[in-house]
Amino acid sequence: MRLQPYCSFCGTADDLTGDHIVPRKEGGTNTLDNVRVLCRSCNTRRENDYRKGKRY
Repeated sequence: MRLQPYCSFCGTADDLTGDHIVPRKEGGTNTLDNVRVLCRSCNTRRENDYRKGKRY
């Protein structure tokens, strides 16, 4: 978040979180190429979509 202080989806700088592109429970890693910065709102929306089978 220090390197990218804004959400990758909407651009806000508020309430940022780290998001695993490939979830750790599915074999994803904690490396920079598998983690991106999302605000909590986008992260929650993405998680709900992911559970419904949408992948991005």
